[in-house]
Amino acid sequence: MQTAGYGALGLALALWLAGDALWVLDADARGPFPGPADWFWLGGYPAACTGLALLLRARVRGSLGPTMWLDGAIAATAVAALIAAGSPAGGAGALAYPLGDVLLL
Repeated sequence: MQTAGYGALGLALALWLAGDALWVLDADARGPFPGPADWFWLGGYPAACTGLALLLRARVRGSLGPTMWLDGAIAATAVAALIAAGSPAGGAGALAYPLGDVLLL
């Protein structure tokens, strides 16, 4: 289980590296949100969340009860609502990265 978790975190780092490299090497990647580099950066968030969840699962070994899963679902719904609230005015780009960071935290 830990190997898969570390593999997912490695994938997240590789995606962030690819986004950074694309941003530095390709001037067209610096366009409006979502640009080509943004897809790599934003793709790193699900991989990082998956890796952290797998490492947590390996560490806790089944002691997460239904209330913990419910708390996680409520937090995920709140983050999704904040992203949706910012998207009509074109603010999704401004909200995506901070909310992704908060979700990882």
